Amino acid sequence: MSIRLMKGAARPSVAMNDNGRLKSEWKHLFTTFPDRFVFGSESMYGSPISSRFDNQFVLYQKLLAQLPPDVARKIASENALSIYPLGGSN
Repeated sequence: MSIRLMKGAARPSVAMNDNGRLKSEWKHLFTTFPDRFVFGSESMYGSPISSRFDNQFVLYQKLLAQLPPDVARKIASENALSIYPLGGSN
C-alpha cells in the first residue's frame, strides 16, 4: 500500500494533516493491522538524487513517533524483515 503522508494524493488517502498530525482514522488502521504495512522509498541510498527524498524520511519519522512503539517497530522494520530475508542465513 502506498502511504501518502501529507500531499500528492486525494484527501482521504493522506495520512497526516497539514500540521503533521496523524489522522485518527489512519492511526486506527495502523494499530488495528500493524502487520500489513511497510515503508519503502524509490531512492537509492547514496545516489546523487537521494537527498531529494530527505523530507519524506522526516515525515516517516514523524508518523512513526505518533504510533505505539510496538506498532512503529513493525511498520518501520519488522514487517520488511519478515518479507525480505535480509539476515543472511540461507
